[in-house]
Amino acid sequence: SYIMVPNAKLPGFHQVKNAKAYEKANAVLVVEDGEMVKKPELLLDAIKTLMRSPKKRQDMAIALRSFVKDDAAERLANKIISVAKDSD
Repeated sequence: SYIMVPNAKLPGFHQVKNAKAYEKANAVLVVEDGEMVKKPELLLDAIKTLMRSPKKRQDMAIALRSFVKDDAAERLANKIISVAKDSD
């Protein structure tokens, strides 16, 4: 089970967009950074929600699996090698 704390101040708003996609799929809980600063109890509430519900944690784990790319490590390694070769 995961709680994402995206930073809305980063360029492109990409962290929040990505976190919301995961949240929409019921794969994570999202506590936006700016909101958490104003109300720290939001993070504590999210933690309590997950601790109190094994079923929710299990459902979220299943939903999160749909985002996993089986070849992600290989693709990342190939990208790193490609960038390294281009910088020579």
